[in-house]
Formats: sequence, C-alpha cells, structure tokens
Amino acid sequence: MRAAWFWTVVVAAALAGGLMGSAPRAHAAPQAAKPAAAPSPETLIRDLYAHYLDTAPDTVVGFDFTDPTVANAYFDPALAKLVIADAKASDPKLNFDPFIEGQDFEIKAVTTSLKAQTSTSATVTAEFENFEEKKTVTFKLTKVGGRWRIADIQWESNPQTLKALLVAKKIQSP
Repeated sequence: MRAAWFWTVVVAAALAGGLMGSAPRAHAAPQAAKPAAAPSPETLIRDLYAHYLDTAPDTVVGFDFTDPTVANAYFDPALAKLVIADAKASDPKLNFDPFIEGQDFEIKAVTTSLKAQTSTSATVTAEFENFEEKKTVTFKLTKVGGRWRIADIQWESNPQTLKALLVAKKIQSP
C-alpha cells in the first residue's frame, strides 16, 4: 500500500514538474545520500540498504543512485561514470533499481554476507524479500582511495551484470 501511495505522489510530482520522459530512478530523498567511510565491504552494502528500509511507520527512505554525488560515493569510478551517463541518455539501458532488481519496493529486512575478501576486492551478497519475492543480489567491490566501492552487481535471476548491461550495445533494427 505504501509503495502504491508513494508512486502516486511521484507520478503527480513528475507531471507537475515536467519530469516525464526522464530515466527511471530510485526513490529520491530530499538530500543526496552519502555513505560514511565504510570500514568493511559488508558495512557499505548494509548502509546502502538502510535507504530502503522503513525508518518509521509509513515512511520510505530511498535515494537517487544516478546523482553524481551519490554514484561516486557508492560505485567505483568506472561504474559511476557508466551509471551517470546512462541516466542522462535519451533511451537508458538501466530501467530498474539495481539494488532491489525492480522499480517498487517494500523491503522489511536485508541480510548481508561477506563471501570473499582480499585487501583490494570483496564479494558481498544481500538477501531480502521485496513484495514477498525472495531476491539475492551479489556485489563485487573494490577498494578505491582506501574506501570500498561497488565495481559490479550480479542478480540471481539475471545472468547479465550491471556493468555488462551498461556497456552492451543496443542492436538496431534494419
């Protein structure tokens, strides 16, 4: 119910502000979200999902991961550049939120698990239910300037990674 109400407000605001036709985005918070210097890869992913969890009854807090400040705070430079460029494209390839593998969300809890880690790379999975559908998202992370950043995302239900999706060339019809 909350998601339906939220999207009604978003669509009304988009129509009023002339935003229709822009790329789909995560639910925007009043100010850009920026993670603290996460001491571990798992902490970065937990902090990211905190934006999707209810902070109070009937309150949804999200963020715009395509905003350059937010993208550069969560993604490594190469992936941030791809996400930002795709959001500005007239026909973006990323038409869903990569963290929830969908456009709407109603997430009650997220479980994260560190699967592998070296001094410069790590793999973390996030498991959650979104509208009672189980999801598993795998994050490949890298250390950039002493901070953990997302280098790629893999979804359990899709063999293509976020990076592969964003660099794939569209096949044009004759």
